[in-house]
Amino acid sequence: MQLAKWAALALVPSALGDLPTTTLATVMPPGGKIGTDVEITINGSELEEANTDPDINAWLDSRGYENADKCAWTFGHSQFQTSNGSWANMTFGGHNWLIQRNILKSGNSFFCMVDSTHD
Repeated sequence: MQLAKWAALALVPSALGDLPTTTLATVMPPGGKIGTDVEITINGSELEEANTDPDINAWLDSRGYENADKCAWTFGHSQFQTSNGSWANMTFGGHNWLIQRNILKSGNSFFCMVDSTHD
């Protein structure tokens, strides 16, 4: 759950106070910028839901989850270690990213996928 640590560092810095450099190194995200990495994965999920449910009246599962919620905080099996020691599951814009999976429907089944070919 490194991303949860990044979210805590990015969203609640006052609660954490000053952290030693060694602590920050153990939770550094692949993009190197904690706030940006957290926003990319969270906004990706929210954009997926906005795209598939723009009027907020489409389907929810029996637990009240929208499509991207069903894969929340999961990052798949196609991860690789980056030069700063963190983990990523995709590269774009010249940067590595660890982005949560979104749901993909195939036939009558649903799968959490990073993209159309990687789970």
